[in-house]
Amino acid sequence: SAAKYPWGNAEPVCGEHAVFYKDAGTCGQGYTTFAVGAGSQKGASPYGAYDMAGNIWEWTMDWYDKGFYGKAAATAKDAWNSTSAYFRVGRGGDFYYGAVAFLRAGYRSYGVPSFAYESSGVRCSRSFP
Repeated sequence: SAAKYPWGNAEPVCGEHAVFYKDAGTCGQGYTTFAVGAGSQKGASPYGAYDMAGNIWEWTMDWYDKGFYGKAAATAKDAWNSTSAYFRVGRGGDFYYGAVAFLRAGYRSYGVPSFAYESSGVRCSRSFP
């Protein structure tokens, strides 16, 4: 079965697996982001990526459609919703929220891409041959 969190099924420990709201702030440090990997040493994905949960919400290419994963197009490999909509999908949770449900690998949120949020960003990546 699929892992519950990017690092596996172990319950998240703030500052070890992910950066999220706990103890009256971000891992007890006030409201702030952490440097990449600084609060997620035990939270690497199977691909070696850190901060796939917590720290900041990550914008995705997906336009938000609540029922998308129930549609036939979603059964394709690497399916994404390219139909333009008002909201974009955000994944991973952030430093403001303590609900570990937001850190789950399958959780999706949404927001308006033209608005600036201090708790949202993008992950830069590149393809390898």
